[in-house]
Amino acid sequence: MKQYIIIFLVFLCLKTAVGFSQYEEEFRIERTNPKYEEGDWISYSMTRWVTSLAQGIQYVYFGTTGGISRYNYYTNKWDFPWTLSNGLANNDILVVGYDIDTNYLWCATPVSISCYFSTFRRWENYYYEKIGVFGDNEIISIGFDDNNVWIESQDGSFLKGPKQGGEFFHPASSYEAEDNSIRWFGYRGQNINRPPEFFMSDGYWFYPEGYITNIRLDRYNVSDWLLDKWGKYWVTTLGLGIGKAEVRIEQLELLNYGLFINNVSAMALEPESRTMWVGAFGEFEGESGVTSWQIDNDEWSYFQSKYITEFQNNQVTSIAVDVPYIWFGTEYGLAQYDKNRDRWQTFDVFSNLGDNYVYDVAVDEENVWVATANGLTRIFKNSVNSDSLEIKQINRSALHQIKVFDVEVMVNLVWLGTEFGVYVYDVSKDEGGFQAEVGGPMNEELYAASCFENEAWFGSGNGIEVFDVKKKEWLGGPHRRYEPGDVINYIKAGKDAVWAGTNFGVLKFDRERNYWTKFTTEDGLINNIVNTIELDGDYVWFGTPEGITRFYWNDPHRID
Repeated sequence: MKQYIIIFLVFLCLKTAVGFSQYEEEFRIERTNPKYEEGDWISYSMTRWVTSLAQGIQYVYFGTTGGISRYNYYTNKWDFPWTLSNGLANNDILVVGYDIDTNYLWCATPVSISCYFSTFRRWENYYYEKIGVFGDNEIISIGFDDNNVWIESQDGSFLKGPKQGGEFFHPASSYEAEDNSIRWFGYRGQNINRPPEFFMSDGYWFYPEGYITNIRLDRYNVSDWLLDKWGKYWVTTLGLGIGKAEVRIEQLELLNYGLFINNVSAMALEPESRTMWVGAFGEFEGESGVTSWQIDNDEWSYFQSKYITEFQNNQVTSIAVDVPYIWFGTEYGLAQYDKNRDRWQTFDVFSNLGDNYVYDVAVDEENVWVATANGLTRIFKNSVNSDSLEIKQINRSALHQIKVFDVEVMVNLVWLGTEFGVYVYDVSKDEGGFQAEVGGPMNEELYAASCFENEAWFGSGNGIEVFDVKKKEWLGGPHRRYEPGDVINYIKAGKDAVWAGTNFGVLKFDRERNYWTKFTTEDGLINNIVNTIELDGDYVWFGTPEGITRFYWNDPHRID
């Protein structure tokens, strides 16, 4: 049996064994949500693991572990990917297939067969139990003849039905499936020809036997390849993403696209360059890293601590932008990246950091504030690249051995969400203390904080509290009247709205209407657990265990 097919089946088994994706969603998505326009919700996940590809009229489609990536022939650019946010039943794509007669795109996930009806610009999902596929018998091939769509299961059984959709899947024999008029994708459609001997740069080597290696002798298997109608070769891999080469040159170029790791724990947007920095927890196949994405140019870069001596840990808890520096709170210290010099350095307890576990980091004009598992640390920025580094632990007597989960700066006040309530530090007076006003969250674990003008917002295991600094009073926990008991993972206050990430979706407080709205995967989130939030004008970004989601929240033609 040819090597690429073996690789394909091994990869399917691997994903099933390790539970790579979250197959069970709280809400079962049947189709694209008609409440929103296409593009209102867009998500990006880890797409370096590519299972299959298909050539269409306008795009080359790639089935990945993070949805369907689409490369436009005519613009030579990526279009936004299709994921659960656009109506797919699951982000983990096993097979993708394109029918040229109808211009419909089909795919198989671990839970469904799905079809994109281009005429209506919507996805429809056919769950396996409804079409007669049961257990772990995943779909490995999709095919098309003049009238029918065909699907092949891992156990060798076949179903077929009319390509126009509907309740249409019926058993078919293996004899019928051998019809030469069927154009197959996936297991039966993989290219059996030996690819050219591509040249590569940047320390990579391509082997026509079906794999790529790098200077560190890491090996990445090729899952498939094709020569498109425009004279370009496309090579898909398990771990390196997608490669592209011109026929005349045969120089294979790897196209970075998508997050390095999908379990997003921190985000920060660099406004001028429109660069999104994304940190994550965990690893896959022994790899983890930080993602840098220049949004307007759609250029993706990755940083891995195991290859950067001065970057000691890439399990990221928080990110703060202070151009040209990017600060990363990690499980082991505070990392600084100097963009101008492409240089990293890490600060830890030996630099006088309160603790090596950093929960949050914030910056102002003169300081870097570091929330740790042992209080608050202040770094004077003008000393960072000098011979006399100045790092000070704030109010050791009051904050010793106290976990500070979040730090926010409001002019001369630094607000802390701690394991024992709110602590506020006055920079000008060099003094501080725990808030003890009546009605406040005393002795509660506060995981999230955000400041806007004279408001200080806090999130706990019991909901949201807000403090009016001018009035010096708590405003009574407005969220508790809406939906009590939500654990607040992250909170972001803005001019028009306040956003709160929970384990069951995201909450939006509309200031003008004094109204709370909840958004979940039913609306377009890629996952209901929201770990981090970033505001971006008419858009808002959410970081989740399945990747990042962008929501066009301020559409003037829609009222949520």
